[in-house]
Amino acid sequence: MPSTHSNSSETRRRYILCIDDDHTVLEALYTQLREKFRIHYDIECAESGQEALALFDGIYQEKGRVDLVVCDQLMPDMLGQYVLEEIHQRDSRVMKILLTGQAGLEAVTYAINHAGLHKYIEKPWDKYDLLLTVENLLQQHSMTAALDLSRQRFEMILRSMNNGVISLDFRGRITSFNHAASTILGIDATQIVGKMYSEVFFNSDDNEAMNDVVIQAITNYTPQAYQEISFARNDGNVVPLGLMTSLLRDEDCLKICVLIVFRDLSEIQKYTTLKSTFSRYVAK
Repeated sequence: MPSTHSNSSETRRRYILCIDDDHTVLEALYTQLREKFRIHYDIECAESGQEALALFDGIYQEKGRVDLVVCDQLMPDMLGQYVLEEIHQRDSRVMKILLTGQAGLEAVTYAINHAGLHKYIEKPWDKYDLLLTVENLLQQHSMTAALDLSRQRFEMILRSMNNGVISLDFRGRITSFNHAASTILGIDATQIVGKMYSEVFFNSDDNEAMNDVVIQAITNYTPQAYQEISFARNDGNVVPLGLMTSLLRDEDCLKICVLIVFRDLSEIQKYTTLKSTFSRYVAK
């Protein structure tokens, strides 16, 4: 089957993959999708499930990316629901449309549960309904990819910081906990991300000062000024902290989460004590 090559300047080429054993149907899909999306996407076609999976793997081997798949359900070598399942296992981010000659509820249900199906369309389809569906799913894919990239960058920044950083959603659930936070507080991040803040930090009355600051930030949606407090670790050590909270906002200034930022003041306090002792000694 023919394919068209995008003029996009992106280094990683993006594809729409069409799968149908009926050559006429495949030509119609190719023509309609190429007309609308050829500027940004290469359109590739396969006439069987096995051919589609080989083509899919080849695209990724060439460092390309499949953003969306349109797959027929009834094909002689492999049913569409299983083709989409295989694709989902290879890359769960791919948007998936199943074409059915009839309602095919059982196949659709299977594809939703095992292949992350996003939409099914009955044959014969309406051209403009198909194009609108594909456009919406591609936009969703782009937004998800952008959010994933932002999240990865955010996590890289957190990992590189010397300050401890904890992020919470507005229900109080811990969404990130960087390496410095683990080191300072003596808590394994892998054991607490996803848990409620109260589950992790409300088990000690000695940490009420820190908990009060966090509760104020979550319930009042307001950042709290810098404070110096003590934190009682589970190993019995008490760590002096300089702590403050802030609100992370998106580009529309909507509040996303609460950030708790803190640093270990132990070395600073040792230096201050040493300096004070030395000053008294000199004064004598």
